[in-house]
Amino acid sequence: VIPGGPKSQAIRKIMRVYPQQSVVFVDDTPEVVDEAKRSLPALKALQMTRRRRIQKSVIADARITDFIGLERIIKKNLRL
Repeated sequence: VIPGGPKSQAIRKIMRVYPQQSVVFVDDTPEVVDEAKRSLPALKALQMTRRRRIQKSVIADARITDFIGLERIIKKNLRL
């Protein structure tokens, strides 16, 4: 949970602290996912779409419906 303001600002701070790490961002709001991805192209931005009628992100790297999907993407990207 990142309070107030664009989430990309908080994510950018995290990426500065851990520059050698891949950062994955998950949110269910397409506008938030898109803003973060536009601001930070290296970010892995995922949209959680648990609800059927949710609007889809335009530029998310992937959409997931549950945390099992998130785990699969992380393992695939980290080659675990």
